[in-house]
Amino acid sequence: MNIYLDDERVPKTDKDWVIIRDAESLINLIISLGTLPDHISFDHDLGENVKTGYDVVKAIEYHILYELINWNPKFTFTVHSANPVGAKNIQTRLDNLIRHIS
Repeated sequence: MNIYLDDERVPKTDKDWVIIRDAESLINLIISLGTLPDHISFDHDLGENVKTGYDVVKAIEYHILYELINWNPKFTFTVHSANPVGAKNIQTRLDNLIRHIS
């Protein structure tokens, strides 16, 4: 499964995407699956006064480290956010998690 997290945009590639518009929905989906999808493309800013893509990353980290969901060895990610600080935070935190798991 390939997830595209964005409150407004649609993917620019022809990959088979599941589009999710808010952080809570993605967190709930991952918890219900019990594992990470094969790929997530992250946006940071998902609207006013709502959780961000970075909040999703923190939830993923928590659930992986406390073994509440399984690590998917095929998991990859991209960050398509136009917010440079938010994009860097997502990239850095996930890179660190992947290094820790590997």
